[in-house]
Amino acid sequence: MNPRRSDWQRLIEEQETSGQLFVFLNCRRTQLKVLHCLNAQNLQAISMDFR
Repeated sequence: MNPRRSDWQRLIEEQETSGQLFVFLNCRRTQLKVLHCLNAQNLQAISMDFR
């Protein structure tokens, strides 16, 4: 069994009991989108440097 999975389950349970699960997931999704955009820009900048 994946130990990270149980951590995730516990985190979700904590969020559900506080009624914040939906907000929490929306925040995570937004953070991931922002990170993805930043990573894309960084990769472009790095590839420009190596040309």
